[in-house]
Amino acid sequence: MEGNDANHPARDGYRPAPSGMGLGEPEVVLTTELAAVIEMFKKEWYRSRSKEESMAVKAYKANRKIFGVPVKEIIPDADKSVAPLGPYQYLEHKTGLVQRAFWRITSGEAEYTNLSIADKLLQAMNLTHLFHNGIINVIPNPRWSQEKYIAYMEERGCI
Repeated sequence: MEGNDANHPARDGYRPAPSGMGLGEPEVVLTTELAAVIEMFKKEWYRSRSKEESMAVKAYKANRKIFGVPVKEIIPDADKSVAPLGPYQYLEHKTGLVQRAFWRITSGEAEYTNLSIADKLLQAMNLTHLFHNGIINVIPNPRWSQEKYIAYMEERGCI
């Protein structure tokens, strides 16, 4: 039974951790801290747009009507390749990360997020100062042994 092997690791309850979410890099951030910043950014994104645009973006994404009128009649380009960007589409465009990564972070699927991902997101949101004021704390990856982390820091000349 190729492809449906009963001895496959996933059949025994083993599930590989999501890639790119704090497994391989030496330094990570707590996903909960990053999720709070993304949620704040998302709320501000909608708050900073006009009420009509905000409603239009939400309706376009859900393929709904606004006050009973199809979105494509309110937004002329809604049925073309150019669509209004929501906060996750904007972040996807600026970071090169897929939107699924943002959902992973905001839903708390992983406890830690790689520093490189957090850095890309904060750069896209123009919030890199959050690394320096204690809102987003960079910590050693707890999945790395202390010896491995010290060797990494010595290699970089930090110790």
